[in-house]
Amino acid sequence: MRLTVLGSGAACPAAGQNSSGYLVETGPDNNGHRLLLDCGHGIASALLSERPAADIDDIWVTHMHADHFIDLLALRFRITRDMAGLPEPERRISLHLPPGGMTRLAAILEAVTFPLDFCASTFRVSEYAPDEDSECDGVGVRVSPGTHYIPSFALRVEADGAALAYSGDTAPSAAVTDLARDVDLFICEAALDQPETGHMPGHCTPEQAAEMARAAGAKRLLLSHFWYGTDTERFGQRARAAGPTPVDIAHDGYRRTI
Repeated sequence: MRLTVLGSGAACPAAGQNSSGYLVETGPDNNGHRLLLDCGHGIASALLSERPAADIDDIWVTHMHADHFIDLLALRFRITRDMAGLPEPERRISLHLPPGGMTRLAAILEAVTFPLDFCASTFRVSEYAPDEDSECDGVGVRVSPGTHYIPSFALRVEADGAALAYSGDTAPSAAVTDLARDVDLFICEAALDQPETGHMPGHCTPEQAAEMARAAGAKRLLLSHFWYGTDTERFGQRARAAGPTPVDIAHDGYRRTI
């Protein structure tokens, strides 16, 4: 199983950096099952630089904030540029949205004056359950709720004898920690310089991400989801000082075989 970070930024990433998007490829020579975890700003173009045919099998969206899903619209234009829709393509990507995601996607399509079947005519669209556990082509995906300003979900992918977990957007969460139990790689957001003090937290500091990785027994932590101006090297140092888990810093184009 190989991970390629297509976007490591938050809602306002640094210049030249994309928002959230992670390509997971499985099987021999990474030509088995292919998943895209989130599809934020800039991810469609980044994906096409990796796989020009957009020949992925599944897209999993963790939550309906624009920096995690908005480039679904751009990616759809790779499949067909016809605004009115075409007959179903021979190969349809399965698009997995969080609970309520289909209604929110329809509202976005209406707001930007796209046809309401703009995605449904080209993707196989469904909503996953808050505790879904699915398997396809030897790839298992588990879902667990995180702690965010709107419903957001973490994902665990198991394939080729390895496991990774992706936090999505979350404040420290026992459920996400449990989902990441003993994974080979835990991709955890670290958007905050200081912990949130409000009544509704939604993001992590590097130290909080490191603590979740330690509690989960993750073999390696990959910090990601950085705002414009973040000193990512300093964030890495802070995470390493906070716990024993080896820490990497995500950047667009980061690759790791798991």
